[in-house]
Amino acid sequence: MYSRQYLLASIIFFLVFIGGCKGCYYEKNTLSLPESKLDSWAKKERLLKESAPPKEKIKEVVISEIQKGTTISSTSEVNVFFATSIVRVEMNSASNKGNSTYDFVYKESKENEVLRLIRGVITFNYLWKEILKIWVEIGHQVKTKPPEDMGIITGRVINALTHNPMAGVLVYGEEHTKTPHGYTLSYRTNNEGCFSIEYIPVGSYYIYAKKEGFTKSLLVGVEVKKDKRTDLEVISLLPRETSKITLLKGRVIDKSTTPIMGATVYLENSLEKKALSITTTNLKGEYTLSLVSLGRYKLVASKESISNYVNLTITEDEATKKQVIKVEDIIFSNHPPFISLLKADRKIIGVNETTVIKVKAKDLDNDRLWYYWGCDKGNFIQIGEEEAIWQTPFINGTYQVSVTVKDKKSGEAFSSINLPICYSIKTKDILPVDLCYHKNLLYLVDNKSNYIRQFSLTKGEEVSKILVSLPQPQFSFSGITYDGSQFYIADKENDKIYKVSKKGEIISSFNSPGDTPQGLAYDGKHIWNVDYRENKLYKINPENGEVISSFNSSGSSPRGLAFDGSYLWNSDSGSDFIYKIDFSTGVVVASFSAPRGDPRGLVYDGTYLWCIDEGVATIYRLKISDYL
Repeated sequence: MYSRQYLLASIIFFLVFIGGCKGCYYEKNTLSLPESKLDSWAKKERLLKESAPPKEKIKEVVISEIQKGTTISSTSEVNVFFATSIVRVEMNSASNKGNSTYDFVYKESKENEVLRLIRGVITFNYLWKEILKIWVEIGHQVKTKPPEDMGIITGRVINALTHNPMAGVLVYGEEHTKTPHGYTLSYRTNNEGCFSIEYIPVGSYYIYAKKEGFTKSLLVGVEVKKDKRTDLEVISLLPRETSKITLLKGRVIDKSTTPIMGATVYLENSLEKKALSITTTNLKGEYTLSLVSLGRYKLVASKESISNYVNLTITEDEATKKQVIKVEDIIFSNHPPFISLLKADRKIIGVNETTVIKVKAKDLDNDRLWYYWGCDKGNFIQIGEEEAIWQTPFINGTYQVSVTVKDKKSGEAFSSINLPICYSIKTKDILPVDLCYHKNLLYLVDNKSNYIRQFSLTKGEEVSKILVSLPQPQFSFSGITYDGSQFYIADKENDKIYKVSKKGEIISSFNSPGDTPQGLAYDGKHIWNVDYRENKLYKINPENGEVISSFNSSGSSPRGLAFDGSYLWNSDSGSDFIYKIDFSTGVVVASFSAPRGDPRGLVYDGTYLWCIDEGVATIYRLKISDYL
């Protein structure tokens, strides 16, 4: 430290020098301390230019408007202070010298909210009451973090023997990093033994607590999260002179007897449910805790999301006879994840289509889970944690989609589903509304033209079309069926059902029972028609259009009809279901979901049920046993 005489001489020389420079250096580069904050000596000393590294490598910052200061003695370790330009200073020790190097966090300006972690040179005044200057070595910048990427650590320190709070304990820590300038933090506990450290960058930290005359405590893997407060368990410090104190010793291992390092071990009172003594395991998984008092305890060990415990009963006889009580091993066992749901978003899927596969998995240890998807054919075009988009193969069949869910402790769960992929035909620019079948041909009608279109099942495309000669220009085909020799076509625009020859000539017609006739089906003797506004199914005499019987539909918007020789099948665009119906009673005996969201016409070819989805202009061939 400079002598007082030397300092006065330096001040006089420096004042003369800066007078000649008209104060330009300090007007541009420094902020003045409020006079109320400095003693008479510091008022003169604040203009003293300390020796420092070359100017091109440093930046001078002078603290102004100190909001909370710390009185510093020549022997104590320094605490945290706050200022307008300096957010926090982290100091490991203070010496009798005027300059010491520490890490600190600062704001470049009030407008600039970016916090920077810098290694700097701290200059104290003669009386060690306030910090005057900080020389910032820009080249030692460690990291830059905005305020929103920070959190808070809070906790409490007690005496392991008396359970009393401990004031003045240095709580410090360092970030898990291999770099030489990883973030560090420090704080001293108050009279209640509590500490709260703010502006901590998000990350994982080693937290230490120490005080002279006590053993140092270490917490490993303390996680700081964005905008969150991390509340530490009670930290207990054991006095160094413990020769007459009964100790608890044990170890923490996993099922394979591998030691668990860095596990937090604490003694919990079975009545108060309160942590009394706390420590962490060493490289061998071993720990030592002081015996607080006689009674019943739970000895708890935890690390990350795994924990376990053993129950202890400490009697007076045991405590007096044994200086060290050996505790049984605490064994960590991992709960593997389990899958509660795996399903596709659609039950009926065509070839070369996409479907979303969803999975729900849980882990009792709240471990983070990883998802691994697989399929025997097709491919995944998008993969997420809880869902994947699978593109189906070009060939119909049954295919397996699977997922394996793993935690970070080698626990895993597997599940798979077998998905029937049906043959399907894209109708391209045509939007068919109903269809019928005859000799390996599908006959389709749409509501935009007056054609009956023939689709070959072997080629999967339109091969010809029949023009229907209508007596009026306005029409809208909505249903079709075939009785073996002629077609029956429903026209919802004119509320008519036409009997049409194979050449497209109108043979006869009659009024439909309802105002909006839709799908048609032939049961070998009668015509069946469905009306989607009246929600009814009608049995009709094909010769004169007389309604023989009717019953209500099961859905809200019935569209298509088919007859398989024993049952009627009805598609409904309101419920997106296909219903199997006893035609003698109208009772639904079975049902399954339609291919997409807009099912229309149905027909049965003797083996398969064909269904139109107007929304995607696709005809699906359904093997009924795959869906019932």
